Amino acid sequence: MLRFAATRLVERNWKHSRDEWVYLETFLLHYRNLIEFLGNEAPRNTDLHVTTIWQQANLTPPAEIEGIYAKGKKLFMEYEPTDAQGGGRISQYLHHCTMKRIEFKDWQIDTMTAEIEPLLAEVERHLRSSAGILKDV
Repeated sequence: MLRFAATRLVERNWKHSRDEWVYLETFLLHYRNLIEFLGNEAPRNTDLHVTTIWQQANLTPPAEIEGIYAKGKKLFMEYEPTDAQGGGRISQYLHHCTMKRIEFKDWQIDTMTAEIEPLLAEVERHLRSSAGILKDV
């Protein structure tokens, strides 16, 4: 869904002008979930996380896992920094009707996609070797 929403945002070919907002919120929701998967330092025991999914899938973690996790933490801190109000940049935009939602934001979809895509591709490459973990849609 992250890739689908990013593609639609770049295409800018919508039936209704508000479609842009739907795709933006979809992109941000999935981006936030994926940077949490890749870089959250304190995942709950029920969370899927890049450092623990391998055991759940009965796979050996890839040799690059620490590098993937380090880059994921960097993205998480960039786009979800915790502030005094307890929320990150993306979360504050998505979660509740607050003043943060109406402040101007310049979401750099191309940059954000370019930053996360290599990490996702590397994780997918290793998970695809396991039957049934990631199925094509």
